[in-house]
Amino acid sequence: MPRACSVCRHTQRHEVDHALLSGKTYREITGSFPLSKSALERHKDHITSSLAKAKEAAVVANADSLLEQLKQLSADARRIQQKAEQARDYRAALAGVRELVRIVDLVARLSGELQERNETNIMNVHVDADVAIRMAEVYLSRRKPLEMPIP
Repeated sequence: MPRACSVCRHTQRHEVDHALLSGKTYREITGSFPLSKSALERHKDHITSSLAKAKEAAVVANADSLLEQLKQLSADARRIQQKAEQARDYRAALAGVRELVRIVDLVARLSGELQERNETNIMNVHVDADVAIRMAEVYLSRRKPLEMPIP
């Protein structure tokens, strides 16, 4: 069974790690702490793995913070949209809806629920004027008309 790292077990490990990370030489560190140069060299690998874990934890914490900010932005956009609808300012209400859509899209991309595809589908459709008019009429008949304020 391998021996435990003497630096990891040292009572002043935090100070030793700080000294190593600040760029002090092994000679300076061994002069301040009762450790050997070879122990410090072996311990440097432990610092690297500890730093990687700390960096990963910081990334997770930052992601949580970003998601909280997105939740707050979403709540703000929803509140502004509702106020605009109450004031019958439909342009502002639609802008609020667009912002909500962008926020939902961003959250979906960040969480991995929405993945971008690099596929391009091209479809060529030729529609005569009568068919286009019928399509527009059907589309509009299925939509609830907006009550636009009279200027």
